[in-house]
Amino acid sequence: MKAGASGPFTYVIWSDAEKGAVWIANTDGSNAQRITTIGDQYANPVFSPDGTKVAYIKGRGSVYHEEDLASESNFEIHYWDGREHHYVLDVFSRGSNARMPILTFDPKGERIYFMETKPVAGASLPGKYLIKRQAHG
Repeated sequence: MKAGASGPFTYVIWSDAEKGAVWIANTDGSNAQRITTIGDQYANPVFSPDGTKVAYIKGRGSVYHEEDLASESNFEIHYWDGREHHYVLDVFSRGSNARMPILTFDPKGERIYFMETKPVAGASLPGKYLIKRQAHG
């Protein structure tokens, strides 16, 4: 599928029976396709600029410990190229009260970047700032 003005879009679902999954569909809901095959906890799916890849965050076992994904301190970044899934890297220990990393692709869709929040000692901005890191190159 290729992303465009009328679709598709990515989303994450959860059911207690099947656990979580990443899906893509057209904006009208047609052509819904589950792109992950293992029930787990997923978050923040995003298309590459040309719409041929989807990057997403996968939990590191919280579903098996009966915890929710927001309590995870370790994540995996993966992407799907329309045929198969590719592991990219682990993102470790975000610290307390941090949000899950936000993914984005470079303009050519060749690299995945992630942004995360980290506390800043003595910063003039209250609380947090974003760090952008390359995850795939």
